Formats: sequence, C-alpha cells, structure tokens
Amino acid sequence: MSWSAHLGAILMALLVQMTLVPGFGPGGGRPDLVLIWVLAASIFESKMGRALVIAAAGGLVLDLTGGRFIGLNVMLLVGAALVTRRVLRAFLRPSVAISVAMTLGLALVIELVRGVMWLPAVPRDILGAMSIAVVSALYSGSVMVPVYYVAAAVMRFTHWEDS
Repeated sequence: MSWSAHLGAILMALLVQMTLVPGFGPGGGRPDLVLIWVLAASIFESKMGRALVIAAAGGLVLDLTGGRFIGLNVMLLVGAALVTRRVLRAFLRPSVAISVAMTLGLALVIELVRGVMWLPAVPRDILGAMSIAVVSALYSGSVMVPVYYVAAAVMRFTHWEDS
C-alpha cells in the first residue's frame, strides 16, 4: 500500500474518531481507530521500517490534534508496532485471535498511560481513568475484528506490500 494511502487512512480514522465516535457507547470509552490502523499496518506490512514510519506518522497526527505532549503518542504507537511485530514473529502467522488479543492489551496500556498523564492527584480519578481504559480497550478489540479481515482482503487483492 502506498504512503499516501496509509496517511489518508490515518487521517480518515482520526476524523471518524473525533467526530462520530465520541458518543460511541456506555462507559465513557471509545475505540482508538488510529491505533487499530497502525496495528493492522504492522501486521500486514512486509517491512518493519514501513510499519514503524506509519506508526510514527499516526502518533504525530494524534499529538498534533490532541493537545497532549508532542511525542507521547509517537512513542506509544511505535512501541505498539514493535510489540506487534515481535509477537507475530513468535507465532509466525497472524490470526484474528492474536490480533484482537494484542489490540486489547496494547489499547489498555496506551489508554492507561494517556489517562494517567492528565490526571490530577486524586485516587478516584485514577479509578475512573482505569475504567475508561478498560472500556476503550474492549471497544478497540471488537473493532479490530472487521478491520483485520478487510486489511487481509485488501492485501490479497491489491498486493499490499508491492508499493
């Protein structure tokens, strides 16, 4: 898949995440669509360098639009891409179950880090951030299932790794 297609997909995921998803469901959580795209690219890109650049671009877009520390999301998404690639090498072949499990775990860690960075020092806020992180991870894991199958189909029919 071309660089411009990846950047377009990241921007589209961010647009959907910022406009349609904030009122997504109960519990205050929401799926992290940019993370899901980064993980799908990490799974299906043949070169690790491309996956890391896509992750860095996704993190930078989140940092520039989110009002957080510049570099926080870059580090989190690049770390998620690295973990994804290492886990896949251990299992040799990606599957939807492995992808959903990785998405759940990585989304939970990333949401906890993001939540803790902005909390005042009140213990009840930490519990609230943890509950939102769990709900967000569950949403992200459930959204990863159709994304996995769509990305696999795109890879098969368009020779994802050729461009």
